[in-house]
This record gives sequence, structure tokens and C-alpha cells, in this order.
Amino acid sequence: MKEHLIEIHEQAKKWVEEIIPFIKESILTKLTVDTKSSANDLVTNVDKAVESHFRAKIQETYPTHGIIGEEHGYEGVKGSFDSIWVIDPIDGTTNFVKQKDYFCVLVSYYEKDIGELAYFI
Repeated sequence: MKEHLIEIHEQAKKWVEEIIPFIKESILTKLTVDTKSSANDLVTNVDKAVESHFRAKIQETYPTHGIIGEEHGYEGVKGSFDSIWVIDPIDGTTNFVKQKDYFCVLVSYYEKDIGELAYFI
């Protein structure tokens, strides 16, 4: 693995470990649920908080990297980037809302359009 990817991997692992307690706790609380494009396209306060967590960490640590998130799209992203993060804060939001089960968090890192690192919780 390239030297700089090891550093990025260690940072990303830390961010993932930080968000796990929040997700576990959120399963036990009442969710705020909204719809996006249709009644079947749900978004929760947890989706938004998880994406915001990763966005803040990435922007703070790697301000020259781009970010694409399911909930905020290209928000704050201008220009083109060699390094891009893609975030799906709660993949399976409907399952998360209805069953509190069978969902995951997806975060991936690309360099020059090549997937280099990926994490799912």
C-alpha cells in the first residue's frame, strides 16, 4: 500500500470508530424521519449527523479533498479533485427506520477515479 494511503486509512479508521457509539445509541432513540424524492426515499437525523461527522473530519484533515455525500451531494465542493471521498451515511435507511437492522454506513476514498479505500460499518 502506498505510504500516504496508510496515513489516510488510519485517519478513516479513527473516524469510523468515533461514529459507532453514536449509531448504536441512535438505534435506541426516536428518529426524525423525512422524505426526499418520494415517500420511499427516506432520510433521518442520523443520516444527516453521520454524513456531517465524516464531512467535518475530512474537511479538517484533508481540506484539498472533495466530498460527495448522499444527503448533501457536492455541497461545498468546487472545482475538480484528484482525491474524493464518497459517503452513504446510512445505506438501507428504510430498514434502519423500520427494523433498526440490516443497514450500514459506507465511506470510500478515490484517487484519480480509482477506488483506493472503503469502509462499511
